[in-house]
Parts: sequence; structure tokens; C-alpha cells
Amino acid sequence: MKGILMTALLVVMNAAVFAQSDETDNSGGGFKKEMMFSGGSINMSFFNGVTVLGASPQLGYSVA
Repeated sequence: MKGILMTALLVVMNAAVFAQSDETDNSGGGFKKEMMFSGGSINMSFFNGVTVLGASPQLGYSVA
């Protein structure tokens, strides 16, 4: 009984490992424009006679 339980556990664990495999084709390598992103925010605040203006531009490349 213990052997059957261990065998079943190993089969289930093996299936879980194969389920997480990444089958994407990464042979192209190099720079990909579709991995770039841009964004940011604009900020404007008024208080006690003071005006604060700001901008936070973002430009990046996703490696994950």
C-alpha cells in the first residue's frame, strides 16, 4: 500500500512539473519592440497660495 501511494505521489508531482514548462520559442533573441512600455502621470496641486506642477514620464522594457 505504501509503495502504491508513493508511486501515485511521484506521478502527480511529475505531471505538475511538466505543466509548468515554458514552450515559447526564444531562439529569436535580440531586441523586441513589443516588450517596450511607456506611461507616466501629470500632477497639479494648489494649496496655501502655492502651485505645484509635476510630471513623471516612464519608458521601459519588460524582461520578464
